Amino acid sequence: MGRGPTLRLDCRYVNITNNPMRYEFRLTRKKDPEIIVSTINLNHFNDKYHNRASVYTEQGLVQLHIQRYNSSDLGQYTCTLNIPQDLTINQTVSINVSKGEMRGGVHAPS
Repeated sequence: MGRGPTLRLDCRYVNITNNPMRYEFRLTRKKDPEIIVSTINLNHFNDKYHNRASVYTEQGLVQLHIQRYNSSDLGQYTCTLNIPQDLTINQTVSINVSKGEMRGGVHAPS
């Protein structure tokens, strides 16, 4: 992907069914949410992050990786998970990433 710091956001979930899990990662800066990647409402991958972002999934975990992380990527990241016909409709967690976390690789667990 390229040089520079990497942001990794972990979004853990509980699935009591075998139904497929869908996810969405958003970034909010200055009150305007921006979808980075989504499989919930439509398969969406923001052009701004197309060459820098990737998603890794395994049972109980979804990770967003952003390569070449920089100050324009600061803000509140929200991970929303949807598992149809599961006990919970949506599982959501928000993570604030601030300027102090810009040094080196960043790992923001959920």
